[in-house]
Amino acid sequence: MLDIFGFLWFLLSALLEFGASVLLIILAIFIGLYLNAEAYLRIRRLGYLAPTATLLLLGVDAVAILAVTGSVHLVLRPSDYWDINVVIFCVVSSLMFVAFGTAVLVRMLPKRRDSTRAFGPRRARFPFISLGCLIIAGSIVGGAALIYFDPWQSDILVFFMVPIVCAYLLIVYGRSIRNPPTIEDELKSDARLPVLYLRPFMSEGVAFVMRETGYGRSRRIEQVRFDDYLKPAIEGLIGPFVALGNPEDYLPHMKGAVHTYADDEGWYEKFEQLAGRSACMVMRVSDSNNLKRELTFIRREGLQRRLFVFTNTMKRKSESHVLRVLGWICSWLYGGPLPASTGLATWECFAENLGKLGFQLGNDPGRGAVVTFDAEGNAVIMVKGAEGFSKREWDSSWPPTGFVVPIRQHLVKILGLDLSGGAVKAESPQPAALPSETVVPTPG
Repeated sequence: MLDIFGFLWFLLSALLEFGASVLLIILAIFIGLYLNAEAYLRIRRLGYLAPTATLLLLGVDAVAILAVTGSVHLVLRPSDYWDINVVIFCVVSSLMFVAFGTAVLVRMLPKRRDSTRAFGPRRARFPFISLGCLIIAGSIVGGAALIYFDPWQSDILVFFMVPIVCAYLLIVYGRSIRNPPTIEDELKSDARLPVLYLRPFMSEGVAFVMRETGYGRSRRIEQVRFDDYLKPAIEGLIGPFVALGNPEDYLPHMKGAVHTYADDEGWYEKFEQLAGRSACMVMRVSDSNNLKRELTFIRREGLQRRLFVFTNTMKRKSESHVLRVLGWICSWLYGGPLPASTGLATWECFAENLGKLGFQLGNDPGRGAVVTFDAEGNAVIMVKGAEGFSKREWDSSWPPTGFVVPIRQHLVKILGLDLSGGAVKAESPQPAALPSETVVPTPG
């Protein structure tokens, strides 16, 4: 009996030790990825393009991993490579080298003086297709050489499938971004009135709802951006979904609103043209200097009855202790925290700012609501969705048609717009106050 209990105790201890080791390895990998993401954002803020920032960080990671694994190779026997303690040592040591290397990289890189802002259609210079073909060719040559020189090791050929799959994805992505659509292309192919998306550029990546995708073991939760979420419903019920693009985008947006990248001198004129011919304009509760300039134009030209403001659906959650610690570590490593602004705003701040422009918003309508305005600039609640989003922020709680159908009905029945095509007439101009802040004449 004692032997049985002793064996069970040994088994439980081994499982606990192995589980703790695996958790430590996962935690170290997570911290390494977090450090890379933080370093990437800082390098981009120094004026470097996305491919350059990515390659610099991959170089640091490769040097760290090769240095650790090379040292281990010189000291240990091949039979010891897969010992759990050796794996932990390699992962933790690589993490330390990555932290040191990225800190030196971020602190030593000079700030670029030339602008990374680009105008016109996005043309990615990174050779996605060529690199993918090169990786596939290299994997095939490497596999053939392995079989030729050491046929007994042919069972590890399965590992050559990983770079081949990655290369295939690179080729598919490279082909998909070859000829990104522009607003001009979209309006030529679709005669209906467009829907213009207004936002601060820094808020583009902030999730609007959550979505469950996949089935079974592949089931996961993903964050859905505002324009990705609304695009199918808007294009199905109203018209093309368009937006002015961020000149600092390196790659084109292939989902969500169709972007056109106007230059710093002509973006406001382009906005005026799009706003004047749009069926409506949509935006989240957000704030930026140039957004105020756009809203000033909308109020002055009497277009506020075609403006629809979406309140945020996501609850404001306090930052976890883990992320606070990681944020402190990144500030210490890289020399100060990143700006925390996402471009979104509270209802109170939003109402105060728009009050200076001639809009009267009133009380907070709650999460998941849509607000428009009457001829005098007073808020009119179109959709009140706080109940629908009270427990969950999944897109299944309220499908996008729950927002877009009332907007379409308002445009057709109240404003009398013909959404099948043709030009749109502006509302009668209304006086509006100018924003008190100095507006910088660049988009975003």
